[in-house]
Amino acid sequence: MTVRRKTLLIVAVTCVGLVIVLYIASRSFLLGSFVKLEQTNAEENVQRVLNALDQDFGAMDRFTMDRASTVESYTAMPNPGPEFVHLLLGIDAAGSAQTRRFNFVLLIDTAGHIIASRGLDLRTKQIIDVPKSLKAHVRLDDPLFRSAATEGKKTGLLLLPEGALLVVSRPITNPNSPGPLRGFMLTTRYLDNGGDLQSLEKTTNFPLSSQRVDGEKLSDDFSDASQHLAKQGDIYVRPIDESNLGGYALLYDIYGRPALILKTKMPRRIYRQGQISQLYFVGSLGIAGLVFAIAVMFLLEKSVVSRLSALSRSVAAIASSRDTSGRLDCRGSDEIASLGEAINQMLESMHVSQKLKQNAEERYRVFMNNIPAIAVIKDSKGRIDYINEPMSKIFNIKLEDMRGKAVGDWIPREMATTIRLHDQEVLSTKRPHRFEEPFPTPDGTMHHWLSFRFPLEGPDGDLLVGMVGIDITDRIEAESALQAAKDMAEAASRTKSEFLANMSHEIRTPLNGVVGMTDLALGTDLTPEQREYLDTVKLSADALLTVINDILDFSKIEAGKIDLEMIDFNVRDHLEATLKTLAFRGDEKGLELLCEVAAEVPEMARGDSNRLRQIIVNLVGNAIKFTDEGEVALKVRVDAEEGSDRIMHFTVSDTGVGIPPEKQKLIFEPFSQADSSTTRKYGGTGLGLSISARLVEMMGGKMWVESEMGRGSEFHFTTRLGTSNKAIEVGAIAPPEILRGVKVLVADDNRTNRRILEGMLKRWEMNSTSVAAGEDALTALSSALEAGEPYRLVLTDMHMPKMDGFGLIERIRQNPKLSTAVIMMLTSAGHRGDALRCQELGVAAYLLKPIRQSELREAIARVLGAQEQKGTIPLITRYSLGDAVERTALRVLVAEDNAVNQRLASRMLEKRGHRVTVTANGLEAVEALANGNFDLILMDIQMPEMDGFEATAAIRTREKHDGTHIPIIALTANAMKGDRERCLAAGMDGYLSKPIVPRELDELLETHLAGQTVRIQEPTEQNK
Repeated sequence: MTVRRKTLLIVAVTCVGLVIVLYIASRSFLLGSFVKLEQTNAEENVQRVLNALDQDFGAMDRFTMDRASTVESYTAMPNPGPEFVHLLLGIDAAGSAQTRRFNFVLLIDTAGHIIASRGLDLRTKQIIDVPKSLKAHVRLDDPLFRSAATEGKKTGLLLLPEGALLVVSRPITNPNSPGPLRGFMLTTRYLDNGGDLQSLEKTTNFPLSSQRVDGEKLSDDFSDASQHLAKQGDIYVRPIDESNLGGYALLYDIYGRPALILKTKMPRRIYRQGQISQLYFVGSLGIAGLVFAIAVMFLLEKSVVSRLSALSRSVAAIASSRDTSGRLDCRGSDEIASLGEAINQMLESMHVSQKLKQNAEERYRVFMNNIPAIAVIKDSKGRIDYINEPMSKIFNIKLEDMRGKAVGDWIPREMATTIRLHDQEVLSTKRPHRFEEPFPTPDGTMHHWLSFRFPLEGPDGDLLVGMVGIDITDRIEAESALQAAKDMAEAASRTKSEFLANMSHEIRTPLNGVVGMTDLALGTDLTPEQREYLDTVKLSADALLTVINDILDFSKIEAGKIDLEMIDFNVRDHLEATLKTLAFRGDEKGLELLCEVAAEVPEMARGDSNRLRQIIVNLVGNAIKFTDEGEVALKVRVDAEEGSDRIMHFTVSDTGVGIPPEKQKLIFEPFSQADSSTTRKYGGTGLGLSISARLVEMMGGKMWVESEMGRGSEFHFTTRLGTSNKAIEVGAIAPPEILRGVKVLVADDNRTNRRILEGMLKRWEMNSTSVAAGEDALTALSSALEAGEPYRLVLTDMHMPKMDGFGLIERIRQNPKLSTAVIMMLTSAGHRGDALRCQELGVAAYLLKPIRQSELREAIARVLGAQEQKGTIPLITRYSLGDAVERTALRVLVAEDNAVNQRLASRMLEKRGHRVTVTANGLEAVEALANGNFDLILMDIQMPEMDGFEATAAIRTREKHDGTHIPIIALTANAMKGDRERCLAAGMDGYLSKPIVPRELDELLETHLAGQTVRIQEPTEQNK
């Protein structure tokens, strides 16, 4: 359809629509105004009818009043004679001329009796009797007469079965003077039946009708009107048909009840006049719309349609010529001129785009022909559509010759099949892919290509495959050379690991004899001079072991030969036990060694407890070494919770020499200390902090230091520990009810130590009070005794200023009233004679600080339990607490080829009450097991004839047949990564590193005695 026809259609539709809208609007506004005017006029006509009805009531009332309110009527009542009745109502039943205007006129005495009456049918002019229904209302208590008596008159409608009556009731009174009424006069006239409605129709010139509200069925229009008439005086108007309106009014009876609906029928003259006016208006609109449409079409033709047609012809001419340099004639300043200018700009842009496209194609061709890679585009059938110049030169082909041919025409068939499969994978997935493809050049040289294949869309929408291939032959050769070098490096690393293992074995084996035999000798009766010599040997051996462990650990970390072991452990017991091993060194320098574990720290955790112990031993050992007075404290708290893991924050603080700010990062480097003078004064390899920092990183944390010269240092580190589901073991001797509510006095001059003890006691629900001096303790004991709440338990420190622990106890014993409290002594290190003096003073327990929570709980429970049972027990020490565990003698088989280590292992086990059988190699161990029964086997790894692994395998094979299982513990001087895994794989149950540490041996034996699975332990840093 042309623009001209579209314009004509639009204008026609617009004009028709406008006429329709205006017609609808005229019906709403113009005709609506006539309807409103008609409504108002109809309401006024209905009101005229009602007014005429009121006038009829007024005429009836005047008639009645003229006869009831006279002296003659008042005088004649209540016994009127015939002359008076004839005068008043007429000489006979037909009545007088005045009474013939009404249907009924009644004269009633004060007793409610009808004295005289007249009845006339106004239509037939026949004399009728007063109906019984009317007589039924002639009662003095009827509102018809009661209201007349009080108000002077009563007018209104009275509904009778015979029809609706207009009634007027007047009392007979003396008009000249007040006095009692002498009766009533009642005047009535039917509304229908030729009565009042006919006179109203003549008066108003409107047809009138009525229907009773209580009728059995109202006609439709009366029923509709009854829904809109709520009260007397309401008027409702509705159309009856196109020619007539109905006006409705509600009339009430004398009792105030809705009685009749009066209908006035009126012609719709105003509405018909409105319809005629609307027709004239619409006709005028149609003529105006036609004139408007013709004018608009003429203007559009001149200003728009003809110019658009010319513009369309010009654009078609340029399109057919394909000459984007052509331009349109777009004179003017309106939108069509702007359209022409926009088309010209578009033509200019297309012209520029054509040039840019040509330049881009040229750049693309130059780029593809100069990249150091081959490029090819193929269709879905594998036929070549494009190749670049590098490919043409390398394979000695031309695009003109290869276009439309498959790749398989000029390379081996197997390789062409592989290439085709790669193309199909790109087409099926519609995603880029990368492949390594070997195929030769025409000279037969095999090349390796890294090809990048990707889907492309062709000009017709078909799917193509693009490929860019890079020659990676040199890289493949370099990788082969690199792999060979890597194999050589790994072989060298294995050689290094084997060397470290051999070094560890060769050094630790004799050192095991030195350290172990020295420990055994120190446990015998010695002269002071002999003990001094052996202590020096032990100290030197421990120092040598520290250096060896540092060097081996650092070598293992550098070689990546350390693995972390994830086991469940009791955090508090583990830390307290670790500090116990350092307590003697702290006491030698007069230092307080403290351990504070925050309440939020879980009792059980999962992680590498041995490596954690190694870090803490190193940090606390350094703190003791560099601190001459004051305290060394270990604090632990939880920094954060991440899922089932907790980030634990450890702090080791001291009051030592401090570290200069410029050295605080340097100390974490290998072989570094704060300065050279420190090295000369304190010694050490300078590897401890470096190893600890590396271990912390492996445990998912970090380490840092805060220090101030002359005031001490704080070393911080964090670790990630997992949640343990293992139950906490609580001693049966220390049930909670023994401790709960006990009143405790703590006497210690160290504030941190007091806070730690208070935290432990509070956790057990004990009531504690702490003081800093002996005098304060005596005051607190006396005050509590006077208040009637004495302390049951006193925990006192040995070393306090002014009055030490023994002095305080002596003062307490001097006052019998204070001696009822149980006293426990805590000391940083025991000295000869201390235990004897405690027994003499009646001290219940003598324990070494830092006190382990489990030890303190067990000791308090014992002394309080003995007090409650009024029993006595010997002085409780850390040794007696350990002796509480029932020990059982084990039959132990030791397989060890070194004579010194044989004697050492035998003595250490026999000293602990176990029976030992020694063999020199694995073969002898297997034979001994076949000839006897054993509870435990300590198996050396490196032995002649049959090593520990072979012997373990033979034992486990035999056990498969007889269903037994004997725990086998590996004894090795190696300390390399993989040893633990090899032991497990061989069927061993545990791992002890040489030199054998008595504490680790005891833990192993206790674990076995408890019937638990022996835990695999890696070597730890002893005595650092």
